[in-house]
Amino acid sequence: MTDSSESTTSIAEVIDKVAVSNLNGGTGPDVWVGEKLTEETVKDLLKLVWGEGGPERENLHRWSQGFAFSPSEQTALVQMFGGPCAVIAPVQAYLLRNSIYGSRALDQNWRAKNGPELLTDALVEMFALLSSPSFVVVLPSDLLRIPSKRDATTMEEGHPEVDAVENDNPNSPTDHGVHSDLKSRRFSTIDELKKFLTDKPSVFTTSFGILRFLYSFILSKTIAKVREDLEDPTEPLIDAAHGHGNQCLTNLLITGQAVCNVWDDVKEFGGLRLQGIPGRPAIGYLSLLESLRYVEVGFYLKCPQYPIWILASETHLSIVFALIRTLVESEAEEAAAIRAFKNYDEHGSGFISADKLKDVLETLNLFREDEYVNSLKDKMDKDKLDIILRSDFLAEFFPHTAKFNHGRPFDVYHYNGLARPDNPVHYHHGMAKIIELDLDVEIIDAGIDANGIDSDSSIVRCLRTNSVSFDPFQSICFYARVRVARSHMPTLAPVRSTAGRSLGSSRMPSTTAASHATTTDITLFHGTSP
Repeated sequence: MTDSSESTTSIAEVIDKVAVSNLNGGTGPDVWVGEKLTEETVKDLLKLVWGEGGPERENLHRWSQGFAFSPSEQTALVQMFGGPCAVIAPVQAYLLRNSIYGSRALDQNWRAKNGPELLTDALVEMFALLSSPSFVVVLPSDLLRIPSKRDATTMEEGHPEVDAVENDNPNSPTDHGVHSDLKSRRFSTIDELKKFLTDKPSVFTTSFGILRFLYSFILSKTIAKVREDLEDPTEPLIDAAHGHGNQCLTNLLITGQAVCNVWDDVKEFGGLRLQGIPGRPAIGYLSLLESLRYVEVGFYLKCPQYPIWILASETHLSIVFALIRTLVESEAEEAAAIRAFKNYDEHGSGFISADKLKDVLETLNLFREDEYVNSLKDKMDKDKLDIILRSDFLAEFFPHTAKFNHGRPFDVYHYNGLARPDNPVHYHHGMAKIIELDLDVEIIDAGIDANGIDSDSSIVRCLRTNSVSFDPFQSICFYARVRVARSHMPTLAPVRSTAGRSLGSSRMPSTTAASHATTTDITLFHGTSP
């Protein structure tokens, strides 16, 4: 995705800062031996990723980085320019899964682990999503040699990776320096792939490493199968004009399937079957567009196997994650009940008409006889409003659902990979707790500069859509003393009164990076009703 604010750091400065992550250990360049991709394969690949005309020079420059780690957070990936967050965010999410939940028990030492090793584990896990008979790795081109340490310290003399982009021929997509000599290696098993990536970590950490990973992922699945997933095979995965990845690309990297929708399973519209997410992935996804009623994210993405969510604002992807896995461990029966109820809750209002109760019970194989259904209606509709609230329905059939974590706060973190010279990438910490109050957003003791942490912040608005994964008849309370920097929060600029209270969003992306951080006490509630 294209991000709301651009880094002012030159590519040379950024590469110099993260050189230890991008260089091949100072041992000289690897010799890459592989089979050259055919011209037809390259053309098909570029058409799928960039569209008919290939990438614009500026966008190719945005995507010219490899995977690199923050100097201040050894497990956090850095994004140098706007655009590649569509790949970096899913990889970072799987990296966090391996770091925090790599073993059966929560690893409290997750921030101190070896970043490159975690990156390899994350990439291998993502390749395994494809269930392919073999796996392809696109190798660095001879035209894009791996820089030595001398290259990194003498950037004023020119950078070979950047030169390859600047000197390309824009008239033909296969004439780009990065695409004119693509080679690949094929591996028969996931273990062979892991050994190669462990022995040769620079394959994806040097310049254009992110693109090589994306190309490798697609070729491993095969171009034909990716196209089969797409509703419109002519729509590229990356917008060639603006350089941002689309929803199909995000879904491909999260689930291994390039479906374009975020709802559960399959939906039919006028006889047209549209594929959604087929099951609960390891990593979740929440969208700001849902708070604007443009899209509905399904249960599978809202309640993933691990409490790690990619947050999609209007212009960027970031991540929020928790250190308590039981946050998303709901019983299968209750999850099925939630989905069945929502199928008859046509407007997403949190209730159904009483005459639909029988249909819900039949869907769940809970229907007995009409007398039983009538007694349930009387019990759950005491005020005779002819409606059944979702909270009452779930409380009737799942009374054992306890207050999450006994009402105690738990740790949550936010990650935004955009690199800035005055504010290195790191995880922002907060506390959250689940409460049983159906309240709207409220701000308590927010200062004049709460750095966008208010009822209109993108993060909070995304989380407000996630009522399903936090027990649907409960609410989430962001009760936090948070130290945040404006440049690290992908938020809409709030319009404030002279008293410092939020009056709403100006709907214009905030592009000014603050040089300071603000600590503020906030308690944010959200309810399950619209």
